[in-house]
Amino acid sequence: MTLPIRIAFAVWMSLAAVVAEAGQVYKWVDRDGRVHFSDTPRPGWTRVDLQSAPAAPAQDAGGEANPRTEPSAGSARDRLRAEECRNRREQLQAYRNAATIIERDALGNEKRYSETERLQLIEQTQKQVAELCGEPVLQ
Repeated sequence: MTLPIRIAFAVWMSLAAVVAEAGQVYKWVDRDGRVHFSDTPRPGWTRVDLQSAPAAPAQDAGGEANPRTEPSAGSARDRLRAEECRNRREQLQAYRNAATIIERDALGNEKRYSETERLQLIEQTQKQVAELCGEPVLQ
């Protein structure tokens, strides 16, 4: 192999190794409202997976939801929805308690939310909680 190809291959393999080593990032808000990130969970804390809201069921030409799932899947779906509701409520509480919000992506880049962005994030999360939980969110 020529030198440029070897270098490109070495760089590609190094990047693949870095991606393989990328683990989970844990985020928490301390008592003072500061957001922290770590590669290990805090002792005594429980894991909360944040995911986007579930998609609405597909509709057929008649306009009704297409019931492709079996009846037992409804209870599993209800459990997942209840868990997601609880997770969103916890996320909303963390946003409300945080003086500032800083998020770090998988590459380690930090995004600091302005006060306006923080309030918009709280409002958006309130809407998600209302939709998932089926009840209005108390201020």
